Amino acid sequence: DWTVIDNIDIHYYGSMDIVDGSMAQFVQQQNEEYHNISYTRNFNGKWQAFFVPFEIPVDEDFLSRFDVAYINDLHSFDDDFDGTIDRTTMEIIAIKEGTLNANHPYLIKSKKSGKATISVSDALLFSTNNTTSINCSSAYVQYDVYGTYAKMTGAEVAGHYGVSSNGGWTKMIGTQTLSPFRLWMKMTTRPGSPIKVDENALKNISSH
Repeated sequence: DWTVIDNIDIHYYGSMDIVDGSMAQFVQQQNEEYHNISYTRNFNGKWQAFFVPFEIPVDEDFLSRFDVAYINDLHSFDDDFDGTIDRTTMEIIAIKEGTLNANHPYLIKSKKSGKATISVSDALLFSTNNTTSINCSSAYVQYDVYGTYAKMTGAEVAGHYGVSSNGGWTKMIGTQTLSPFRLWMKMTTRPGSPIKVDENALKNISSH
């Protein structure tokens, strides 16, 4: 139907109900207004990747059900000072107000485990062709975080990182896949880097 605001006609489509795990790829070619947009997913009470094509107000209702954070930086530590990186931690910052941007990587943690729906009314469903990535770097290592709306195969994700069930980032192997509405991270060492990394330190990156 149509809504008239200050003599400007705005066309709203009905509803867009996105159910996590029900599709191999989500495609939205152009920005479109909907009366209702919803995203339903199983949450486990730990940090999970979050990447959706619509804006979400961070209001009292949302914060009563979820914690949400943006990725600010990554830090590596040589705990025993032997010249080898022993662990890497992702620095995340809580979001307590404002709006979550569409097509932008976030981490989300539910207050309760189980299936939950996030919905917005009279909202814009953004094109999935224009997405935002996050780039963090140290003197010798660059980390690039991307969101995906398509299922990624084992060959595509092998050697990269995805958010694991324990809320941290795990180095993925070729037998794993990555679902839509998730994040993946690529780590690149700059040429000439003197960095040595313990193999165990590469397997998991904690979020805090």
